[in-house]
Amino acid sequence: MRWRDGLPGRGAGGGRPSTLRLEYYAEAAARGLDDEEAAHTLAAFGNSFPEMSEQEIMAWLVRSWRE
Repeated sequence: MRWRDGLPGRGAGGGRPSTLRLEYYAEAAARGLDDEEAAHTLAAFGNSFPEMSEQEIMAWLVRSWRE
């Protein structure tokens, strides 16, 4: 019990990636990007559009790539 109580709770980081994040990386891979390139792409768009959250950028890119 002591070990389990020492585990981080929800929202403490780690854990499973969100469905959107999985979709983003899958769509990026389908376009020839590896995980590092996909992460750099996401960071670049985040720097270019600071008013958008990372989730908004991922959703926008996934939508754009699927059109």
